[in-house]
Amino acid sequence: MYIEIVERLKNQLIDRGVSPNNAGYMAINLLKKQGILDENGLTTYGKIRDSMSPEQRAVDRAVGGARTHSDYVYNPETNRATRKP
Repeated sequence: MYIEIVERLKNQLIDRGVSPNNAGYMAINLLKKQGILDENGLTTYGKIRDSMSPEQRAVDRAVGGARTHSDYVYNPETNRATRKP
């Protein structure tokens, strides 16, 4: 079963030094802990997150409070969103 968000996280873990043999299992466990996956695949929340672009997910993580998405700028090299100056 190919799920884009799992593959993306797996590749990020590999880029950070996790062995390719363990990265897939680690990605699945992390996504289960976050409520994105369960034993049946993507949860409702997971389907929403999977349909978002990496930029949208990064900004969504950064927003958190009273700010809006337009207050942030995305850096694809770090996969982080930071508040605009």
